[in-house]
Amino acid sequence: MRKKYKIGVCTPIFPNHEKPESGAFVAKLVQEWLEFDVDVVVFNPQPFFKRHSENINYKHIKQVNPKYLSFSFLNRNKIVYPVFSRIYKFLMLKAHLFPHLPDVNYGKFLMSGGYLAYLISKKYGVPYVLDLGESKLSEGFNSQAELDLARLIVKNASGIVCVSCRLKNEAIELGFEESKILLAPNDVDKKKFYKIDKKIA
Repeated sequence: MRKKYKIGVCTPIFPNHEKPESGAFVAKLVQEWLEFDVDVVVFNPQPFFKRHSENINYKHIKQVNPKYLSFSFLNRNKIVYPVFSRIYKFLMLKAHLFPHLPDVNYGKFLMSGGYLAYLISKKYGVPYVLDLGESKLSEGFNSQAELDLARLIVKNASGIVCVSCRLKNEAIELGFEESKILLAPNDVDKKKFYKIDKKIA
């Protein structure tokens, strides 16, 4: 029996019962991939103490939701907390990861899902693709250490998907090859959104 190709989706957001719109685009993407006869597992770590509504259980979508401590007392330290928190999330994920080890990872957002994908790649040799959907990149780094980490994540990616020309240019500035970047702008359903007469509107 042929083994199905498995895609891992590392994402900080995914639809839950309280906020079904949160990460709905990620769930939609996963559902579309499943039509190509592949396996998909979603890695979505969640804080242990923070109240979090249970994720929506989509048919055929495997979800791994390890709990992690948020260490909120470190929040004020803009240098220590981001890196420490991300590493801890990975350690919690690692305990659940091996049975679901994918052939490739898809990291949603550079410094969250992208960072998890980078750590999994470093530990297990799983290649990864980044999906940059942030409103901004370069202006969001809190320190030189975080900027250096961003460059490392980008450098080791197999490819990058960008939703805007601005993000594409920023990925290039971080050191990624332009030829390996796919520009895929966000679009709307033109059957639902189209021009109409102002008087009718």
